[in-house]
Amino acid sequence: MFNIFSSVLFNKVILVSEILGLAGAFLVVIAWIFEVQQIVRARHSPLDWNFGILYLSGAVLLTAYALLINSPVFALLNLLAALMALFGLYYKWNEKRAAGSSVRKQKRGGRRK
Repeated sequence: MFNIFSSVLFNKVILVSEILGLAGAFLVVIAWIFEVQQIVRARHSPLDWNFGILYLSGAVLLTAYALLINSPVFALLNLLAALMALFGLYYKWNEKRAAGSSVRKQKRGGRRK
């Protein structure tokens, strides 16, 4: 009888932990969605290159770790966090490329005069 009770109790603890994990993951993803909306509206990513690259690398490694320990909630959260960081870095890269392009256009325009 103790084994049956122990098994039922253990399953309920796992269910509660999964619910807590999903709720936490949901809140983190919602926060990132608001940040991405600001990046798109402003057409500017305030993300620092060093932070973005380290964050992306860490999130990818944590996703791999979560898959290895069979934690789907943790894996999903870190995968989405990695994608959001990648999005911020992509926007940052496009800003830098566009700024370089406009500088080159200004230099070419200055030579023609």
